[in-house]
Amino acid sequence: MRTACIVTQEPFWNRALGSATLMRSRMELLERVFDRVIVLFLSQDDTQSPLPGATIKISGGASREDLADIADYIENEGVELCYFSYALFGELVLEIRCQTAVEIHDVLHLRSESFRKHGFSAPLQISRSEEIENLGRYDLIFSLNLSEATYLRSQGLAGVFYLPPSMPFDELPMPGTEAVGMIGSMAKPNLDGLSRISDFIESLPEMILAGSLSTADPAQRLKGSGIRRIGIVQDPRDFYRKISLSLSPVRFGAGLKIKVFEALAHGRPVLATEHSIEGFPDGIRDVVTVEDDLSRWSPSLALKAMQIPTEQVAAYFKEHFGQERCAAMLNAALT
Repeated sequence: MRTACIVTQEPFWNRALGSATLMRSRMELLERVFDRVIVLFLSQDDTQSPLPGATIKISGGASREDLADIADYIENEGVELCYFSYALFGELVLEIRCQTAVEIHDVLHLRSESFRKHGFSAPLQISRSEEIENLGRYDLIFSLNLSEATYLRSQGLAGVFYLPPSMPFDELPMPGTEAVGMIGSMAKPNLDGLSRISDFIESLPEMILAGSLSTADPAQRLKGSGIRRIGIVQDPRDFYRKISLSLSPVRFGAGLKIKVFEALAHGRPVLATEHSIEGFPDGIRDVVTVEDDLSRWSPSLALKAMQIPTEQVAAYFKEHFGQERCAAMLNAALT
C-alpha cells in the first residue's frame, strides 16, 4: 500500500482561506495517486487535526527528540512520500528517511524584492542563498507558478516541477446583474490595490467587498450607494454567486494569485493587473482582462471584461487545472 504524508502547520481542514482551499485540493490530488494519505499536523497550540494521521504540538520549535520521534512515526507508517506544505521544515527534512517534496506558493526572496521595489517591507524575510539552500534539501520542489519554477531551475535546483493548483470547476449561475467584486485578506498588496482603485469602485453601480479586506480602513472609507461589504465568508461560493466580475488590482508580491485562480474556478472572468496573471499558463488573457494602469479602470472596462462567456472560462480552467491533468503531472514527477 502506497502511503503519502502531508506535513503542515496550517489547520487547512476548517479554514476558508485560499491557501487552505489549495491544501484540501492537494490532499484530494494525492489520494488519486496514493492508496493512503495521512496528515502530520505540527500544531502551535492545542488544536488537533481530525484527519487520519497525527498531531504533534511543537510550539516554541521542535527539539532534536521531537524531530527523531517524527521521523520514527513517518517510517513506522510506511510513508513513501512526505509532502510539505511550505519550506519551513528544513531540519525535519534531514531526519526523514523517505522521498520528500515541498510545495512553494511563493518564492519568498522574490516576494521580498517585489515588496521593496514598491516601497513596502515583506512580513517574512529570507535571503536568496538561505532559501535556495533550504529548498535544496527536498527531493522534489513543486511550484504553483510557471515563471517561478523556471527561475528556481536557473538557480541550480534539481527536481523542480510546475504543479498547478487543482480543483473541480464549479459553475455558478450568474447573478443577472453587473455586480463587481473583490475578495481578499489584509495583506499589503491587497490594501495597496484597493486604495488605488477607490474612484473606480465608487463609480460602479454595484460593488461587493468580501474577506477581512472589506473591514480594512481603505474599504471603510469608500463612498457610494452601490458598495456592499459582506465581511468574511465561510464558503467562497457565497461571494462568487453574487458577482459577474472579480477584481485583482495587485501590483506586487510573488507566487500565483490564488484569487484569480479561485474566480476562474467558479466561472468568473477577472479584471487584473499584469502582475496578477504572472505565472499562469498560456491563454490566461482569453479569460482575464488585463489593464496595468489602474487609473484607466472604468465602468465601461469592467462591463467589457464581464462579457467573457462562462464556457470560455470553463474550457481554460479545465484544460490547465483539472484534477486528472494535475494527477498525471504529479505521477510523472514522482517517477
